[in-house]
Amino acid sequence: MLQMRRTFLGLTGLVLALCCQPLMADSSAVTEDHVRQLLRDTTTFWTQEFSAMHGRYAAPRITFYSDALRRACKLPFDALGPFYCPANQHVYIDQAYLAEGISRAGSAASALTAYVIGHEVAHHVQAINGTTAAVEQARSRSSPELATRTLNTMELQADCYAGLWLGWAQSHGKMLKSAELPRVLSIIADVSRQRQSLASANQQLVDPLTHGTETQRLHWLQLGMESGKFTDCDTFAAESAGKL
Repeated sequence: MLQMRRTFLGLTGLVLALCCQPLMADSSAVTEDHVRQLLRDTTTFWTQEFSAMHGRYAAPRITFYSDALRRACKLPFDALGPFYCPANQHVYIDQAYLAEGISRAGSAASALTAYVIGHEVAHHVQAINGTTAAVEQARSRSSPELATRTLNTMELQADCYAGLWLGWAQSHGKMLKSAELPRVLSIIADVSRQRQSLASANQQLVDPLTHGTETQRLHWLQLGMESGKFTDCDTFAAESAGKL
């Protein structure tokens, strides 16, 4: 069994350098080819990360859709927005959602796209290293308030993992500087709120990318980028210590 399966509170590892295709410097349209290239790049990144922890990484599959997705991931509602399904290890990309974010982002379009992909792939990492199952079990035994806090903690860890990926990309000149990250997170939050406000009664954002406060999300995203250390993304220990 992988060392990192033992507990979601003590994950270890180091980010290694690698070669992959450059991220797009700018974009005003969603292209499947671009997203698939980002996914291939994250696969190379996480394969080496898992290898450093004596584990094996298998990439998620990807499905594109627009507007709303019915009967996905055994959800009791029609799905909106980008999300990850641990049941079938699929990353689902809502092209209308992503296109709206990109249209607002301008020069930060590449960073926004990379963040969205990085965050959803991070949920895949959590699923295969045992964190998702541990969180689901803990939430099932918790009060609603504690269950929400645990979910937020998991989401902030996904932001930190996304930061590991973005940090590598930035250090290799593959994307714009981190000064654009606050704007990226703000745009994502605005698009999520807008999409949910216009949704019908049976439609819901699966992963609104707005868990925790914007300050917390930015902190953990930047921590991942600047640290580059898997162990620094232990948001569960931080939450326990009151330092989330």
